[in-house]
Amino acid sequence: MTRLHLRAALLLLVAVAGCERGFGVEIAIDRGCLAEPVRFDVSVELRPGGDRRATVITDGARDFHKLVVVPPDDATEIIVTVAARDALGMTASGRATIAVDGHRVAAASLTLTGCALGDGGAGDQSVEGADLPIGDLPQDPGDLAGRDAADPPDQGAPDAGSACTVSADCPAAPAPDGGLPPKIACCKKACIDVNRDPMNCTACGSACPAIPNGLPGCNGACVVASCVGAFRDCNKVQVDGCEINGASDVTSCGMCGQICPKPENAAPSCTAGKCGLGPCTAGFIQCDGDPQNGCEVHLASDPLNCGACGNKCPPNTHCKNGVCGGIMCNAPLADCDGNPQNSCEINLSTDVDHCGVCGKVCPLVANGTRGCAADLCGIATCTDSFRDCDKVLANGCEASTLSNAHCGMCNNMCLNGVACVNGSCAAQPPDMAVGDLAMSDLAMSDLAKPPDLAKSPDLAKPADLAMGGDLPFGFDFGLGSDGGAWP
Repeated sequence: MTRLHLRAALLLLVAVAGCERGFGVEIAIDRGCLAEPVRFDVSVELRPGGDRRATVITDGARDFHKLVVVPPDDATEIIVTVAARDALGMTASGRATIAVDGHRVAAASLTLTGCALGDGGAGDQSVEGADLPIGDLPQDPGDLAGRDAADPPDQGAPDAGSACTVSADCPAAPAPDGGLPPKIACCKKACIDVNRDPMNCTACGSACPAIPNGLPGCNGACVVASCVGAFRDCNKVQVDGCEINGASDVTSCGMCGQICPKPENAAPSCTAGKCGLGPCTAGFIQCDGDPQNGCEVHLASDPLNCGACGNKCPPNTHCKNGVCGGIMCNAPLADCDGNPQNSCEINLSTDVDHCGVCGKVCPLVANGTRGCAADLCGIATCTDSFRDCDKVLANGCEASTLSNAHCGMCNNMCLNGVACVNGSCAAQPPDMAVGDLAMSDLAMSDLAKPPDLAKSPDLAKPADLAMGGDLPFGFDFGLGSDGGAWP
């Protein structure tokens, strides 16, 4: 269907069904000798095919100054015909033929010439193709298909478009309620609001550059005015235009920031702006038709869908590598070697070489032994004084209980210079050097004098001591105090 869009009677957008280019052809309308047009007859013809679209503009005609055509992919040429009449009855017309080159945005201009008074211009004769009805024009800017940017301001103030020679000739425009105030300048003999005109943005002749998948606008600077189709301007950066395809982008599906969740055993997808189930992970498939549970079947091991959806294994058999066979085992037992003589030989909940599933080997453990519990690999035991303090399987039993950081147990740290000795935090006694104790520090009375061996009746004579017998500890036997021998 034909889509014609009129925004504040300043910009006419013609989009033809089937267009997928994401760009438009901009045609600036130079009204020439006409002061205040009251009517425009516009016709657009596409080649090849000769498809024509036409409309009549009366409301706001004095402010109409640009036409944008979004052609279909197969169009190679656009023929635009415009006829206009002003309030004084002067008429003028113009025609432009514009080549469409690939997907590059084209810009052109059309000048109305042949000014005459009531000579059969707009209102007196039909523009070529005007007999094709187009229906009511939508007035809401949001009706533009694929639009995702904020509505651009009106392309000109209420008095913009008046004839002028210099900017001083242009009437002042009232400031809007909120937003950027108008800035009227005389551009090519027309009063233009350069704060809002994308063909004269901030200054006469300063046209906003074309943007990918959308149309440029002006709001004190070049902005994204609208997006084509399902494209969206999500990063609000003007130079890359409408960078997101909301019909297929899983990070902005249907609207900016709408992230599609990842289904079970599958990738997310976005189709026509709606999240769904993408490709299944290798080995898995979606059998029940419910996208909410993702790709729920593992073809290699599911006895109800062995190798294909709905392929049930016979009773008391299991599915291995997508093939039915062997003997059905009661969990957690499993037949991992396929040998019918020892079927159901593996306990999947504890076997470190078949932990959880056949063939899942638990990794070796540093300073310990590997284990399998509840179908999960772990650490069975730690050797000697090592412990698994950080509960990380990858580094095994990483902590020594003989270290200051884990003295005797995990995280028991010896502080303030105290060392870990045999798993206990204890202060080390100071080293005593020989000679540290001076003899002068000891009073002579503190030292026991040796007994007078010769005069002591309590001491046995040598004859009373058996050779090699035990001697009292601490005594130094020798000559008596009088220097004589034993009596």
